[in-house]
Amino acid sequence: MKERTLVNQHIATMTDAAHFTPFIVQPSIQEPLKVVVILGESARADFMSAYGYPRNTTPALNSLINAKEVIAYNDAVSSAPSTYLSGQRIFTFWDSKPGKEWYDFPDLTTTFKRANFKTKWISNQDFSDYSSIERVFTTSADTFISTAAFMNNLTESSIDERLIPHVLSDTISAPSLTVIHLMGSHHTYHLRYPPAFDFFKAKDMKECLTDDAKSQKAAYLNSLRYTDYLLEKMIKHYSSQRALVFYFSDHGEMVDEPELRGFFGHGFRLNSPSLDIPFFVYASPQLRKEHPELWERIKKAQFRPISTAWFTNSLTSLLGIHTKYNDERYNFFSDKFANPTRIAVQGKERIEMKPLKRKRVR
Repeated sequence: MKERTLVNQHIATMTDAAHFTPFIVQPSIQEPLKVVVILGESARADFMSAYGYPRNTTPALNSLINAKEVIAYNDAVSSAPSTYLSGQRIFTFWDSKPGKEWYDFPDLTTTFKRANFKTKWISNQDFSDYSSIERVFTTSADTFISTAAFMNNLTESSIDERLIPHVLSDTISAPSLTVIHLMGSHHTYHLRYPPAFDFFKAKDMKECLTDDAKSQKAAYLNSLRYTDYLLEKMIKHYSSQRALVFYFSDHGEMVDEPELRGFFGHGFRLNSPSLDIPFFVYASPQLRKEHPELWERIKKAQFRPISTAWFTNSLTSLLGIHTKYNDERYNFFSDKFANPTRIAVQGKERIEMKPLKRKRVR
């Protein structure tokens, strides 16, 4: 009942014109632009070879980075260790000020609609209860497509590849925002990829202490490699359009950590494994050619310590879509970005995520 109430409160917020009028301005890119947000699941940056992990879990992204077509952000964190909590912050202007909750702020989809973008949400996530971000943030979308199966069942059509036909049909010529929500690397990992992607083997996970841990870690790495394969397919599709594509994960994952051997999962602990996430940006050749200043701003932000809690604020500001909630201090694409404190939450617990002191991307 509580979650249903929160969803209804947010829907009421979305329909409040006072949030927008007269604050939205015309986007800075006047030509039809396709903005794509690919939300991963349980993917951890430090298990990706794009971030220096020794096993080759991201061959496609590695190639795109080497070709200078994709920018990998060095230090991105989630604001929570679960999808629902992090989604509340990713997809709204929530700014953690006292007395305000996430549902008091407009969301990304509604804001883009107000800026005359067509909006679409394509998801392979279960949305059977009110703790699903699909329940909250797809209400305002022009189109919502669900390919979800039961969380712990795997059939030929339940893995994330079933999203691809819907992505390939995403060719609208008007300005548009498309959110693609993957099942990614959600536990149980061996259900997240087809047999052909059984690349890493349990016998090679010598750092794990038990056979079960070895099997689970190998499966987790395979799920990351499968996501990498799908990202390449999606980026290739958008490469022929004027497109800006983001991929990042909702949160990280505990993977047989030294302090909790044998545990795999997320949702209860605020620590680096649960919050350290990948963050990649791709701009199509046409967009880079027509708007080199945009690409330069994206590249310039690569080594700033960011939180996906600031994503809605940063993306709308980057594109010249302004509301009374936009704040340049929290716009990580801006020279006015003030490196604010990155706060992660779990219930009443709050921690500060310190910036990384090392460079781990190219």
